[in-house]
Amino acid sequence: MLARVEAFVRATETMRRSREDALLEDETGLYTSRGLLLRLREVVADAARRRQPLACVVFTPDAAPESRPDGETLARLGAAFRRAGRDSDVLGRLSQDEFVVVAPATGEAGARRLAERLTGVLAADLELLGVRLRTGFTAVEDASETRLDEAELLARTSGRTRDGNGSGAQH
Repeated sequence: MLARVEAFVRATETMRRSREDALLEDETGLYTSRGLLLRLREVVADAARRRQPLACVVFTPDAAPESRPDGETLARLGAAFRRAGRDSDVLGRLSQDEFVVVAPATGEAGARRLAERLTGVLAADLELLGVRLRTGFTAVEDASETRLDEAELLARTSGRTRDGNGSGAQH
């Protein structure tokens, strides 16, 4: 009996570590926060090398803390983002209830259009799930002219959705 319990504990620990090390979520196919940082390091470096614009748009369900969407709703929302995103976009979940889209070769105007387009494409899913989204974005016109790294890009953009103004900025 003790041997079975020990085997179960080891297996559980292995599964937990495996989930923490994963780059993609199983249920949505979106990047995990760890995978997102690794992928963005490449995308930001490429945009800087090519002197191209880069945009980051964060989407957060707009709900009071006591009525936050549950795990199943968030997983369905994540899957909807995956269906709605473009092949060139980097799609991930920044936290339990923050979804991020990083769009290479996209400046400020493109970031605004991206936020509007995704919200429009997701409208049916959002209505079905009873969720509204707040958005915020950060856009740079030439990634080589900024010292913005991937972690700072995500933190700045995430802060724009939390402060409630839904605005973005060009840096």
